[in-house]
Amino acid sequence: MSSARAIMFCGVGNAAVVAQEAYLRWLRIGFPVSFAADHDVQLVLASQLGPKGVFVGVSHTGKTRSLLTVAKSGKDAGAHLVAITNFPSSELARLADYVLQTAVFTAYLSGEIMSKRLAELCIVESLFINFLIRRKALYAANIATSDNVLKSNKL
Repeated sequence: MSSARAIMFCGVGNAAVVAQEAYLRWLRIGFPVSFAADHDVQLVLASQLGPKGVFVGVSHTGKTRSLLTVAKSGKDAGAHLVAITNFPSSELARLADYVLQTAVFTAYLSGEIMSKRLAELCIVESLFINFLIRRKALYAANIATSDNVLKSNKL
């Protein structure tokens, strides 16, 4: 990711919140990043990533049909595919170049539970910190600018 030209984060349902959080982090430092909630827009963005782009798909199960369609669009465009999922043998994981696996055990629970998303957010945080460690010199001024402009929202 640190050598990417652009990064796209994508998720569906509550996983979209994780993808949007990732998008906001990279946006704040001025990196070319994209996110969309609309499926058609996701397809367009993924198709434009190209070989120096990175597509990051967030899906606990790794089998969300619409996310897989977008991931395949990014892969067809030549982008590297990163999967954040709990299931390393899922369709998303099999499609991915890199799999970042969560370890959330929900044997007795179903539906949307916060622990799934918290684990994914921890991975996003780790990716972002590692990105900054490698490229901070390029984005230090943008970080300062963003921090200063956001001060206007505080009392």
